[in-house]
Amino acid sequence: MQHFMTVLISYITNQVIETSWNEFMKKVQNAKHINDINLAHTEYLDRTMLNCLLSPHAAPIFNELNRVLTLIIRFRCQLKTFSWILNASYNDISNTGLQALTTTFEKYQIATVSLYKVEDKFLLSLVPSLNGTVTAEGFQSNIDVDDRMAIQLCNRTVEERGF
Repeated sequence: MQHFMTVLISYITNQVIETSWNEFMKKVQNAKHINDINLAHTEYLDRTMLNCLLSPHAAPIFNELNRVLTLIIRFRCQLKTFSWILNASYNDISNTGLQALTTTFEKYQIATVSLYKVEDKFLLSLVPSLNGTVTAEGFQSNIDVDDRMAIQLCNRTVEERGF
């Protein structure tokens, strides 16, 4: 869950805000009229809202992401709320909250898979040319070696976790 949050924050700061801001500043510097700045600002806001999943077009992903984040918050609250007692005779944690944590974590795993599926459908709707370009090796022929390695690592992780 911590890794999920780190990746999400990194995506928003590095891939969305910083990239969009740099493009916006280039357009502002090249602007010849106040209307050019206004247009660049509108484009910046629209792009940032879409990429931060805050636009109506990204609503399906936002809803799934909201579900995942809610489960992360629930897990944290359960972890902080329940008293954890080590039973000295059994060397085991005895607490009724353990089942609640387990259930929440299982729901989190299901929600992350659902998020991935919704995101995949969303991306295919934006770039239909990606559909059907997966080769027998399990990756797209038009992407570079680093992306292939990342996809293979992701697939291996999914298989190891039983999704």
